[in-house]
Amino acid sequence: MSHQQHTDELATQEQYIAALRSFDWSFEYTEDQRVYKRAQAELARLRQMQVHLDPTGEIWMAQKPADIGLFPHVANPQALGGGAK
Repeated sequence: MSHQQHTDELATQEQYIAALRSFDWSFEYTEDQRVYKRAQAELARLRQMQVHLDPTGEIWMAQKPADIGLFPHVANPQALGGGAK
């Protein structure tokens, strides 16, 4: 991996972490359909990022509130202690 590719990946990983931190993890409880649909679209984008930048789901799990059941998509969900949903 070149230095530029590594730098680009780190920047993208930083963006992924920032997006996870700012995500409305409790969106499923909203009564506003606009908020719900917007959060669903953002969740789909986060899941796409997760597959490429966080294949083990470790970053996702570190940023997700413990009481929220949105698990990352991983090859071995038992390793995360809950399973992919």
